[in-house]
Amino acid sequence: MKSQLSFFALMALLISGVQSWAQAGVFPLLGGDDEAYFRQFLFQKETSDDGDGEIHVQWRFLMGSKEIQITPNELLSAQVNVFLMEDGTSDIIYREMFKVRADENSEWRYDLRRGGICPAVVSGKWTVPGKQLMLDDVAVGDRTIEHSQNAVLVTFAKAILSPALAGQSVVLSYGYSNSGEKVPPFCQSLPQ
Repeated sequence: MKSQLSFFALMALLISGVQSWAQAGVFPLLGGDDEAYFRQFLFQKETSDDGDGEIHVQWRFLMGSKEIQITPNELLSAQVNVFLMEDGTSDIIYREMFKVRADENSEWRYDLRRGGICPAVVSGKWTVPGKQLMLDDVAVGDRTIEHSQNAVLVTFAKAILSPALAGQSVVLSYGYSNSGEKVPPFCQSLPQ
C-alpha cells in the first residue's frame, strides 16, 4: 500500500509539473511550426520601467558559452552570441579565451597572449529548411530547453577561430543585454 501511494503521489507531481511547463510555454519545443520556434529568438530591442520612473532599454538575442578541453592543461573558453534578424540575415559573434595550468594540481589561469575581447563576426543568412536552424555552412541549431525555457543547441560544422570549436555544441538561451552593439566600439577601429 505504501509503494502504491508513493507511486500515485509521484504521478500527481509529474502531471502538475507538465501542466505548469505547458502554461509557461515550454512545450512548443515538442511540436508546432519549425520556423516559428526559431523566430521566437529574433534580435530585438525592448523597453521596461522598473518602477523607478526611468525607461530602461535592453536587447534580446541568443547567447551562451562553453569551456572545451583541448589538452589536460588547456581549455578553450568560447562565448557565442547569435543575432537572428527578421529579414533572414544573421550574425554570429564569437569570442574565445584560453585557460592554461602548469599541471593537474595547479589552478587555471587565462593565457592573455591568446584570444581576447574583440570578437570574430560571421555574417550570413539563417533558414529553417526542415526541423533545424541552419546558419549557412557554419552551424546547425536544434530545439532544446535550458533553465525551463526554450533554447537552441548550436553545433558548429567548422571552426571560426580555433580549430577546437569544430564539432562542438553550445546551448544558447534567449538572453538580455544592456547593449545592442555586436562589436565593442574600440574593436571596430582595430585591424581584423
